[in-house]
Amino acid sequence: MTLLLLAGLADAAATEQIMRENNAPSCASCHTQGQYSKSEGKAGLKAFLDARAKAETAYRLKHRPTISPIAMTWDINAGQSLSIPLSVSDPEQDTFHITGTVPSGSILTKETTAANGLPTVIFKWTPTAAQANKSYALKFVAKETASAKKLASAAVTATVRVWPADGKEPAYISQLLVASSRWAAEKLTLKGSMTPNKMLTASEKSQLLARTDFTATLSQGSTGLGAVIAHVPIKFMANGNWTLPDIPLAAPFACQITIVVANVKATRAIAGAEKECRR
Repeated sequence: MTLLLLAGLADAAATEQIMRENNAPSCASCHTQGQYSKSEGKAGLKAFLDARAKAETAYRLKHRPTISPIAMTWDINAGQSLSIPLSVSDPEQDTFHITGTVPSGSILTKETTAANGLPTVIFKWTPTAAQANKSYALKFVAKETASAKKLASAAVTATVRVWPADGKEPAYISQLLVASSRWAAEKLTLKGSMTPNKMLTASEKSQLLARTDFTATLSQGSTGLGAVIAHVPIKFMANGNWTLPDIPLAAPFACQITIVVANVKATRAIAGAEKECRR
């Protein structure tokens, strides 16, 4: 009888310790069937903790602040100013601050009340020329500052594409390559490839490759300032490759040729050129 009593006391002490560790209000929180066995307590504890976690999640979803939706993609040229309003709503109208991942040189303004009546912080940024031709991921989170729980909002994300100062259109092509330049029978044939700007979406890339309005300017020499040989239409294949066949070119001419498409330049020595080509 004494041994059974001691075992019961030990189990009771263990139960009280578990209650303290998990903030359970009573033994019945876990021993819901009144059997007070270890198996009942173990299963009951799991159910108690699962229910509490579910209730905590529901509370957070109901009471946490929310940042109003913003556009997912923003386009801006270097030197232009971008402003993104971040309006925050909160069921208890708690005070908050906004943190996140932002590019160098940007700021988050002090809180004001926007036309929508919500407290609002504005993300402001004027990218530099050095920041052009890059995409920047933005992430914003509003966190309560006065409430005991200091609940945080779900993250709001966006992407900013920074184009050169002269705009998006001239930056569509990031690289032009002349793979071969061969002259024979007073005609020149060029082959090469084009690399689209990596910031382009799949749709924009497809539109670029489908365009038929590009013109290639061919000139003698490696500077792009030499005598113009021709202005010819150029069409890119689905993989970015291109060919310009049978361009008339009578000797004498420079040993190198330059091609310019949409302000992007590439140079190549002319294979098969006569020994007397101007170097």
